[in-house]
Amino acid sequence: MQPTNWNDISRYRGELFGLSIGGVMLLHALGWLRMGHPGGTFALLTRAYDGAIGSVGVDIFLFLSGFGIFYSLSSSPRAGGFYRKRFRRVLLPYLLVGAVYWFLRDIVLQHASWGTFCYDWSTLSFWGNGTKAYWYIALLCPLYLLAPWVGTRRPALILALMLAPLLLSLLLARCAPRWFGETEIAWLRIPAFWTGMACAPWAMARKRIPAALLWASVLAVPLKLVLVLGDGPFARLANWPYSLFLVFLYLLARNSAIVPDCVGKALKTFGKYSLELFLVHIAVRDLALLAGLPATWAVCGGGMALSIVLAIALSRLFSARTSPGGTPQRRLS
Repeated sequence: MQPTNWNDISRYRGELFGLSIGGVMLLHALGWLRMGHPGGTFALLTRAYDGAIGSVGVDIFLFLSGFGIFYSLSSSPRAGGFYRKRFRRVLLPYLLVGAVYWFLRDIVLQHASWGTFCYDWSTLSFWGNGTKAYWYIALLCPLYLLAPWVGTRRPALILALMLAPLLLSLLLARCAPRWFGETEIAWLRIPAFWTGMACAPWAMARKRIPAALLWASVLAVPLKLVLVLGDGPFARLANWPYSLFLVFLYLLARNSAIVPDCVGKALKTFGKYSLELFLVHIAVRDLALLAGLPATWAVCGGGMALSIVLAIALSRLFSARTSPGGTPQRRLS
């Protein structure tokens, strides 16, 4: 087995995106199915998956996103160019999918006002009242706004930005517990993004991941177990170290050939559409539930299959945006 290097995260980044979006989609599909099968062995197994994996894929997304942002700023540090790229790669697809989703949800199905539609479409409704459908986009926007000003040569500032959300979360949980409860899904995941930016310089320098750190990351497993079983307001915080543990685990499995190249290629292909898959499958699932469709295997399976088809179509719609090497930039970054 070859030594595990920080640069392996960059090397297998597409595969990690595929693994992450697959985990998130599976989580949502199982939760959807559980609405129609609330008891029995199936419900027990799906809840076990929730506890063991849950939504940690989102934290891996954020880690990889911060990782990629550091690379992007290293090659082109100008804020204007950075913002234009993020707008084309992330916001434009969201604005299209979000417009359809919020129109059908707010105007057609819930008969809400156009003001509500604009409030939801802007993602401000997440910060205002905890509307969670596209909370991830609501979080990415301020992180992307900050990133160019943090830059690539301020490790102390990056460290401070990793710790500040934790301190702020403690304050919010005490002073505004209801609002914190509605938005903690974002607050407790901010450190993962800055961790990606903090680790990226080691990847660019091609440094090895210390064996002691690889072993220490295993401690994230009992930490997650304790926090999940405790079910407190900070249970989601376990995903931060747990996501890094899972990234390391995949790198070790990939370098030791436990994960064969054919599986890696399949994951990379899936990861290429991670942004579109995230946007579309959320819309398909939520609209199906609001429309009153039953949570059967046929409906849920058909919904996820439709999401994949629509995600590929959405990717082709924006396929003119390619990297200098000609590879479509279709990832959550």
